[in-house]
Amino acid sequence: APFINIIFFNKLKWLLYDQVHWSIGSAALIVNGKFRDEHLYLGLFGWYNSWCIGFFEFWIMMNYGLPAAICSHAFYDFIIFFMCYIHGIICRQRKSHYITKTSTSYPNLKETV
Repeated sequence: APFINIIFFNKLKWLLYDQVHWSIGSAALIVNGKFRDEHLYLGLFGWYNSWCIGFFEFWIMMNYGLPAAICSHAFYDFIIFFMCYIHGIICRQRKSHYITKTSTSYPNLKETV
């Protein structure tokens, strides 16, 4: 709990350390820990990212409501999918450039892609 409170600049202090809200904070820690562990297949970055994004979404929900958390999650997903799309375009461009370069350098080399 102290680690996540430091990451969020003491914004979750009321939730994690308050005598009234500590049960909500402990439930958030447990649920977000399970959520984080489900993303272990993404590696260390994905594991850590899901932990932080999960608490960020929880903070948005507790302060601004569930519709705001849903909208911020949709925006986050849009950014991630857009970055993957751009990455795919760049990789295809590099691959086609590589095939064109090798086929002109070696006329007997057949394209396998």
